[in-house]
Amino acid sequence: EKSVGISLGYPYLHYDVMQNAETFINAYSPAPTVQAAIVKAMYGEIGFDGVSPTDLEPKLRSFYC
Repeated sequence: EKSVGISLGYPYLHYDVMQNAETFINAYSPAPTVQAAIVKAMYGEIGFDGVSPTDLEPKLRSFYC
């Protein structure tokens, strides 16, 4: 069974919620044009090009109450 995670805005979603997703797409925008591009890329009509503007390595996070 394969899974794909897609974030349309929060780049750390993979590490916070979807660590088990085999493939993860950071789209950085919920805009309809971006959503259409994701579908086209998933079907091989366009390439997945780009470089992440953020460091996506998991970070130790502190939570204070």
